[in-house]
Amino acid sequence: MGDEPRPTKGDTIAGVALPLIMLFGVLMPIALLIWRGVAPDVVARQADVGRFVAADATPGGFFAPTLTTVRTTVASVTIAGSFSARSESPLVIQYMSKTGLRLCVVGGRGPCVPLEGEWAGDLQATPAAAPGFDFYGWGLTSRALVGWLVIGIFMLFCGVIIWALNVEVDKHTESAKRHR
Repeated sequence: MGDEPRPTKGDTIAGVALPLIMLFGVLMPIALLIWRGVAPDVVARQADVGRFVAADATPGGFFAPTLTTVRTTVASVTIAGSFSARSESPLVIQYMSKTGLRLCVVGGRGPCVPLEGEWAGDLQATPAAAPGFDFYGWGLTSRALVGWLVIGIFMLFCGVIIWALNVEVDKHTESAKRHR
């Protein structure tokens, strides 16, 4: 009974830290990614931005995308990429629960495009907003969750390496004590 090795400080820290890293750094972002993946992307809020007048594109830089200013009868909004619509087509800005703000032609007569920046005007809640969770509002974008997961996996990997090195050092220390 007295010959059993006592757990070292490193073993105790690893016994607490590694499961916590596994839970909060790996399992939690995986669970959130799965939840986000199966949840519907609903129109939580929207605003009428008038009718389409014109779109003026400015070329992007080496890493920057082309920005387009879409002018309407009510406002001007900036989007990444290009945009076209029939003259006088009604436009709306929609706030999606998973992807954020986008500009759409009313009636689905064309694709919606993401807005660059924020919308300064009011957005009215829609009936679809009640059952949906606002992933985008909480910062739970797919990019953020994947980044969280990568950092968690890296921390877990580093923790396992440190723990394994600590175990090896402890074995050598115990061996040295026995041979004295």
